[in-house]
Amino acid sequence: MTTKLIKNTASESHLKVISELVNSSDEINIAAAFVKLSGIDDLLPLLKKAIDRGAVVKIIAGRHFALTEPDALWQLF
Repeated sequence: MTTKLIKNTASESHLKVISELVNSSDEINIAAAFVKLSGIDDLLPLLKKAIDRGAVVKIIAGRHFALTEPDALWQLF
């Protein structure tokens, strides 16, 4: 298992690094304080491809402060 701090800079964006990790992993565990539709738009196709190739994907999302959008959770389901 690899742990990496992702700094959102001009040369290294969150999406680029997460995409590389998702594409090279057979087990994907994501923990997020909240989940929004705008945040999963780019991730969902990557996660679907990973599942199609046999990867196991687990997502833990917080529900505090009413920031997680129910529609985003439904799309992930």
